[in-house]
Amino acid sequence: MKTMTFDPAQIARFWSKIDKSGPNGCWVWTGWMTPQGYGRFDLGTDKWLASHVALILTGKPRPDAPNNNALHGDHCVVACCNPDHLRWGTPKENMADRDRLGRRVALFGEAHPIAKLNEEKVRYIRSSPLTQRQLGRELGVSSVTIANVRKGRIWKHVA
Repeated sequence: MKTMTFDPAQIARFWSKIDKSGPNGCWVWTGWMTPQGYGRFDLGTDKWLASHVALILTGKPRPDAPNNNALHGDHCVVACCNPDHLRWGTPKENMADRDRLGRRVALFGEAHPIAKLNEEKVRYIRSSPLTQRQLGRELGVSSVTIANVRKGRIWKHVA
C-alpha cells in the first residue's frame, strides 16, 4: 500500500480544490473527477481519491487492512471531502452503503458533477460548422471532447 506524504504546497493545493458551501454541509471537490463523480487528487504519477486525502490530512490515518474505502454519510454527494462526513470502511461495507443509498448508477451528461456541457451545447456542437479547436475554445472544453461529442462517443443520449 502506498504511503501518503504531502508537502505544505501540495496540502494547500488540495484544500484549494474544495468548495465548502456544498449541499448538506458537504465539501465538494472541484478538481478532476472520476467518471463516477469521485474527486481525484494527482501528484505526478501518484493518484489519490480526494476523500482518502481529506481523511488522512485531518488525522484519520488509513487502517492497515488492505483496500479500505472512504465511506460517505447518508446525505453526502459522492464528491464530498468533508472529513466529518467520511469514515474508513471495508469494500464490503462500501458496496452495502452504495446499494442502500442507490448510488450504483453511473453519472453522465448534466448529472455529472463537473459537466461543462449541457444538451443545448451538445446540439450546437453537432450542428456547428466551426472546427473542433474553435468550438473547444468557445465552450471551454478540449478539442478531443468536441470530437467525442460529434462522433457520438459521449452524450449519446442527446439526439
